[in-house]
Amino acid sequence: MKVKAEFENMKAMKIYLMMCVLCASLLPIQAQNSKTETFLKKVLVCNTRIRESKSSPSSINKQLIELYHKTCTNRLFGKLVKELNENGLDHDLITSDYGFDEYSLETIKVSKYSANIYRVCYQVFMTTINGKQGKYDVVLYYELKVENNNLRINGISVLLEDGTICRIV
Repeated sequence: MKVKAEFENMKAMKIYLMMCVLCASLLPIQAQNSKTETFLKKVLVCNTRIRESKSSPSSINKQLIELYHKTCTNRLFGKLVKELNENGLDHDLITSDYGFDEYSLETIKVSKYSANIYRVCYQVFMTTINGKQGKYDVVLYYELKVENNNLRINGISVLLEDGTICRIV
C-alpha cells in the first residue's frame, strides 16, 4: 500500500512539473503579445495626441516625423513623410483616417493575425455627414518587423466593409 501511495505521489508530481514547464514555455509568447499590444497602443495614442495638439502645423509635422522615425521601418517612414509633404495633415495613414481617442483606448483589442501581422480593433466616435455623433468599429492590420531589437511598423492595412483587407501603405 505504501509503495502504491508513493507511486501515485510521484505520478502526481510528474504531472505537476510537466504543467509548470508547459506554463513557463507560454510566458515568452504572452510577454511578446503584451509588448506588441503596448507598442501599438502607444503609437496610436501618440499619433492622435500629436495630431490633436494645438501646435502649429509645422510643429505637428515635425513631431509626427519624429514618431514615425522611432516606430516605423525605413520603407514605411519614407512613405509617411512623403504623404505629409504632399497632403499635409489632411490624411492620417497610421489610423486610416479613423482617428483614436480616450474611448478607443478602452475598447482596443490586439490579436496576432499571422506571423508578423497584428489585428487591431477599436471603436471611435466620429461625426457623420448629418452632423451626429456615430460610433464606428475600426479594424486595422499592422505588419510588424523587428529592427535592432525594436518593434517597427512595416505596413498598414484596413478591413473594408465587404470583408476584404486592403493595404494602405
